[in-house]
Amino acid sequence: MQHRKKRNQHRHQLNCRHAEYHRISKHDVANDSYWRGIGGFRQHVKQGRHFYEEEVDEAADGLASLMEPIIMVVLGALIGGLVIAMYMPIFKLGEVVGG
Repeated sequence: MQHRKKRNQHRHQLNCRHAEYHRISKHDVANDSYWRGIGGFRQHVKQGRHFYEEEVDEAADGLASLMEPIIMVVLGALIGGLVIAMYMPIFKLGEVVGG
């Protein structure tokens, strides 16, 4: 719960900064001190990268946890099919010889 709250706060901060970019004038964009004043472009890119990296990690973990049972069932069916394919001729041979 804490992680989700922290992520939402960070998302709000990014949205506020994004809105701030749309309010600046062309003069402010050209003014280098403006970029240093808001932490610099690289800093904003790093923050965005970390935010989306966490989002992707969470999505990948969720997808992996959903796929694990499906993979287990598929592997079980494949291995079970191989075992049946190996033992069926032996049982058929026993029926032919015994009967």
